[in-house]
Amino acid sequence: MKKLFTVLFYLSTCLVWAQTSTVNLTSEKQYIRGFGGINHPEWAGDMTAVQRTTAFGNGAGEMGLTVLRIFVNDDKTQWNKALATALRAQQLGATIFATPWNPPASMCETITRNNRQEKRLKPGSYSAYAQHLIDFNNYMKNNGVNLYAMSFANEPDWGFDWTWYSADEVYNFTKNIAGTLRVNGIKVITAESFSYNKSYYDKVLNDPTALSNIDIIGCHLYGSDANSPVSVFNYPLADSKAPTKERWMTEHYTNSDANSSDLWPSANDVSYEIYRCMVEGQMSVYTWWYIRRQYGPMNENGTISKRGYCMAQYSKFIRPGYKRVDATKNPATGVYISAYKKGDDVVVVAINRSTSSQTITLSVPGTKVTTWEKYVTSGSKSLAKEANINSSTGSFQITLDPQSTTSFVGTAPVITTPSPVVSLTAPVNNTVYTEGDNITINATATITSGSISKVEFYNGTTLLGTDASSPYSYTITAAAAGTYPVTAKATSAANAVTTSTAINIQVAKPIYQTGSAPTIDGTVDGLWSNFPSTGITKNNTGTISSGTDLSGNWKAMWDASNLYVLVQVTDDVKRNDGGTDVYNDDGVEVYIDLGNTKATTYGTNDQQYTFRWNDVTAAYEINGHPVTGITKGISNTATGYIVEVSIPWSTIGGTASLNSFQGFEVMINDDDDGGAREGKLAWVASTDDTWSNPALMGTVVLKGLNCTVPAAAITASTATTFCSGGSVVLNAGTGTGYSYVWKNGAATIAGATNSGYTATASGSYTVTVTNPGGCSATSAGTTVTVNALPVLTQYAQVDGGTWNQVSGATVCAGSSVVLGPQPTVNTGWSWTGPNGYSASARELRLTSVQTNQGGVYTASYTDGNTCKSTSVFTLTVTALPAAAITTSTPTTFCAGGSTTLTAGSGASYKWMNGTVAITGATAQTYTATAAGSYTVEVTNAGNCKATSAATVVTVTALPTATITATGSTTIPQGGSVALQANAGSALTYKWFNGTVAITGATAQTYTATTAGSYTVEVTNAGNCKATSAAATVSVVANQPSVITITSPAPNAAVTGAIDISVNITDADGSITLVEFLAGDDVIGTAAAAPYTYTWDTPTAGSHTITVRVTDSNGGVTTSAPVTVTSESITTGVQALNTLNAAVYPNPSNGIVFIDTDADLSDASFTLIDVLGKEGTVFSTATGNGAMIDVSSLAGGTYVLIVKKDTSVIRKKITVIR
Repeated sequence: MKKLFTVLFYLSTCLVWAQTSTVNLTSEKQYIRGFGGINHPEWAGDMTAVQRTTAFGNGAGEMGLTVLRIFVNDDKTQWNKALATALRAQQLGATIFATPWNPPASMCETITRNNRQEKRLKPGSYSAYAQHLIDFNNYMKNNGVNLYAMSFANEPDWGFDWTWYSADEVYNFTKNIAGTLRVNGIKVITAESFSYNKSYYDKVLNDPTALSNIDIIGCHLYGSDANSPVSVFNYPLADSKAPTKERWMTEHYTNSDANSSDLWPSANDVSYEIYRCMVEGQMSVYTWWYIRRQYGPMNENGTISKRGYCMAQYSKFIRPGYKRVDATKNPATGVYISAYKKGDDVVVVAINRSTSSQTITLSVPGTKVTTWEKYVTSGSKSLAKEANINSSTGSFQITLDPQSTTSFVGTAPVITTPSPVVSLTAPVNNTVYTEGDNITINATATITSGSISKVEFYNGTTLLGTDASSPYSYTITAAAAGTYPVTAKATSAANAVTTSTAINIQVAKPIYQTGSAPTIDGTVDGLWSNFPSTGITKNNTGTISSGTDLSGNWKAMWDASNLYVLVQVTDDVKRNDGGTDVYNDDGVEVYIDLGNTKATTYGTNDQQYTFRWNDVTAAYEINGHPVTGITKGISNTATGYIVEVSIPWSTIGGTASLNSFQGFEVMINDDDDGGAREGKLAWVASTDDTWSNPALMGTVVLKGLNCTVPAAAITASTATTFCSGGSVVLNAGTGTGYSYVWKNGAATIAGATNSGYTATASGSYTVTVTNPGGCSATSAGTTVTVNALPVLTQYAQVDGGTWNQVSGATVCAGSSVVLGPQPTVNTGWSWTGPNGYSASARELRLTSVQTNQGGVYTASYTDGNTCKSTSVFTLTVTALPAAAITTSTPTTFCAGGSTTLTAGSGASYKWMNGTVAITGATAQTYTATAAGSYTVEVTNAGNCKATSAATVVTVTALPTATITATGSTTIPQGGSVALQANAGSALTYKWFNGTVAITGATAQTYTATTAGSYTVEVTNAGNCKATSAAATVSVVANQPSVITITSPAPNAAVTGAIDISVNITDADGSITLVEFLAGDDVIGTAAAAPYTYTWDTPTAGSHTITVRVTDSNGGVTTSAPVTVTSESITTGVQALNTLNAAVYPNPSNGIVFIDTDADLSDASFTLIDVLGKEGTVFSTATGNGAMIDVSSLAGGTYVLIVKKDTSVIRKKITVIR
């Protein structure tokens, strides 16, 4: 019963433990970027505006997806199809990434693989393909979509329906090309394996160069299901080689059966797969296949499916910025838990895959959350909001519906802190500046308590600068033309943040006055060379595949009568066949907002002029405004055409004045196929809405005449090529009142405003010289080449191990050290070191170093430019410790003993028994209690180690010591009981009664005749001793039975059977057993009067007959013997001979063995109980012996009779229970 209780207690303890899921908020795992799917208009049609909001919005009835995957079409003319959904998803906060299925056809070739024709990227087209992907990135960027990441291959290991790549091809592209895709800040995703085939990633992860070219490990999970092993999801090599790179599951669906999106519980597999991706795969992103599909998260009619609600259990609550934290993953059968946190907010998602409800305890130690919102999706519920759970301890019990997904959303109470008050004080809203002006922005920031730590100034989302002290300001230096939506963001010392109301600053591009009018003929007069050119680069509608397809720039000048505009267009196909729809043909559009009113609707001061290519009509005005006096000249070029126009100010509706600001825009249309235009480029506008909203125009300022340009040239005082740390003085021409602006490339050098400049850095230096009249000239570039000092990187290899980039090492005496600095050229080196060491090889090799070789080693290297650098390496050599074991006690002892092993002095110790480290054995001494070969590893303060010779400890096992009583240990006075110790090889025995050794009692068996507590001390061959538990013998008083044998008469001679009769009386008890003995053999028994027995088979000769009586007190009395002589029977019947035999064990409760000299084959075996009842017993003869089974007999005394031919064995045996 005690054992049963222990087992039940253990099981109940395990059960309680297994039903609790504990969330460890301090064990942060991967960053969660989000959940989503693909929109693929080319294959499944585009999502509607409502469906986009349903998918990516996070309000009621919306899924809250935060990831959108888009398709990179190999046909550039189709790229616009991805824009609408991507723009809306981005507006709603989604992360956008792109995947190509195929390169353009011109970059592919056909190969035979697996007996089928498949596409393959030509090895010579790798760079062209990379440019194709970069063009897609730029196209999306120019159209307002900021791609976060891009892959270069979809399912390279599939290849049946798209381009196939071998693992080596993926590796080569990754190593040599993938890094070039990082344009516009985009991150590079690995090739996306069809089934997370690790062989497509291993080589990349094992190559540092290839690994540096990717940012995200992307995979698909086709071929997996809910029963797939964890090895499908996890990736140990990525854990070790790329622990900081995110892993994304970029495509999968759990079931694509028609109309399966709402099947339950099949839909719940989505929740379980997301759990496995997050917990087992450490994924940051989970991406379904089609968002809207009959088996997707959104049905074809735009409603959210059961699969969608399962995804929403994650996506609506685990928003970008959350991190997964550890939790008990599987606290109950079929229950799977994952947990996430952001700041103090916590979300726990519980999946119950079992068919019954499950009750578990959710424990979140250390959480600040006290109220948990509960949302459930099951067969009957769809993201159902249920009652909140309140817990001040972070621990509460939950019951999960059968086959369900439940999200517990905990928002920590917000501790409010005072927020700053911030406002922009200068400039005022809609102030207009001129390109090149310095614009100072001022702000005030206050707070009711605490302090302001900083004020940041932003242009849109771009940080301009930061000021940490009042008054707060920032100056935009040499502002470029454009519109600046400026805000100030104030941050308090407590990190509370407030952003000011935005103001708009217009920076106008100057249009300079001209003293003479150009000839309007479509050719570029020399006069135009005095006026700056501005690119027309913003693709605000349609698709522009390249600069050859469409590109351009504009120039403008003005006088009192006219505005002159020159537009140079590159266009590979020119069309004029749109009829009255002039905007659908190739041409130029010029927009003017007279007075720069920035109204949002067109007035009489707002004009839109269209100048169509190859059209005799001078101009078209979309609003019906006059075009009187406008002249146009168009000429064709080898790559496009030129439009030159003159527009009277009077036609525009006003007059021109110096330094006045005007709204202005130039756009160019592209028609390649004779239908609707394919695309449009603009100077300023990012969307094609300026035709209806003049506020979207850019701003220009009418500047005055240019004056005489000063000379600008640079002379160098010394050589312009030198080593880093040197310099050269560059001088410009001087003049009275001149000012100077020095530039290195396009960057203005701060503070460089004198006629001379000392250059210390490489670059192409120019100087802009401005005379007192404000006219400037810029010199030709003077190239300064600063040869960098060679960079010496110290690498060291210790004892043939890994090369490490270090500048010092501490090694143990006897180690080998190789110093191998880089660069890896073998000339130009010299070394100096301790003890007068010198060398001229690059690598310094020291073998079996000793302590006197420690010190500073200095490497010097002079490169081909005669630039020299030095680098030092500090080598510290630590002596080895002494390692030996001593002991003051014998190392051979009995079990339960011990010996103390002592190591030599050191800082730390590690004791071993054989090859196994002994847990916790880290002291200088160790007490050994087990046999083994002990060594100690001694580590000194320098972390140098030495291992001792082995000390062998021998532990001799203790013998077993038990006592078995052959009968009852309660005996009558004068009675006895045999106490038998356990047998064994080479054992000796010493019997005790109490604490007193029994003289001479050294045999295995001792017969106890007196009361006492008996023990036996057993000693084995190793002299190890054990003492048995005590066997207690009790003696009770008893009067012996009175026995009189009445037949046969003493010394009688009997022929044939002998009849034995006896009279028995007992003064203090009753008779329980009468045994008739011939010599020592029991020949019969009787249990009740009259006590008689007929011995049928006596052998001829003399026999001594006795009767042994057992009374009810347990007393045994034996009668006086009667001797009789049995005479031979002459009737031909032979009497039986008595055999000697050994019967053991006796008593027994199972098998009894019989050993004799006779062959017992065909012998009969009979048992007679105390009532004289005979019975047979199961027996097996074994030659000169036999076995009988008494396990089925009742406990008691029996007479065993074995008959074989004319021989017989009679033995009393006792059966115990």
